[in-house]
Amino acid sequence: LANTECLEATFNTYAAFGEGLPKSLTPGEVIGGKRASLSPEVQAWAEEVALDEQGHVRMVREVLGPNNSVPCPKLDLTGGFRAFFDKALNKTSNPQFDPYANDVNFLLATFSLEEIGSTGDKGSILLVSNPGVANAISGLATSASYQSGVDRHFLWQRRNETVPEYGMTVQQIVMAISNLRDELDGPPETDQ
Repeated sequence: LANTECLEATFNTYAAFGEGLPKSLTPGEVIGGKRASLSPEVQAWAEEVALDEQGHVRMVREVLGPNNSVPCPKLDLTGGFRAFFDKALNKTSNPQFDPYANDVNFLLATFSLEEIGSTGDKGSILLVSNPGVANAISGLATSASYQSGVDRHFLWQRRNETVPEYGMTVQQIVMAISNLRDELDGPPETDQ
């Protein structure tokens, strides 16, 4: 849970502001973080999400208690996304997928993080007996849902655009991400 929030916060903070997490959030080593090349509309969204995700890291650390000073894990933000999309699409990107290249790539990356995060939150809540922790996880799932909804809106507006790295439309890539999530979250085989 903490590692997922670190990943989301680190990626979005780099994308929005061109720098890593504040030192107070004990960031880990990062490979490939940089400011994304975004339109003003998507830039404003990226900044909101980055600040939300930083708050999630803070909240998770507070809820987890004394171990909250453990740094975020080492993250490969470009290679990790490339590997994820290559797996979801069952093909190798050419040129290599860059989650920071433009609006569409950023939105696909942040959408995929929220899809993974909400699935993890759903599974985590079943393992928790502490009502305070369960409430915190429910809040993270709610936030992931609203963020994913906005990402989906932006992506729907761009659904017929081709992502050159894969030669597929945005709509085809979103479906592949959804199918991979459905595969990973176990039975039943239903979409979201």
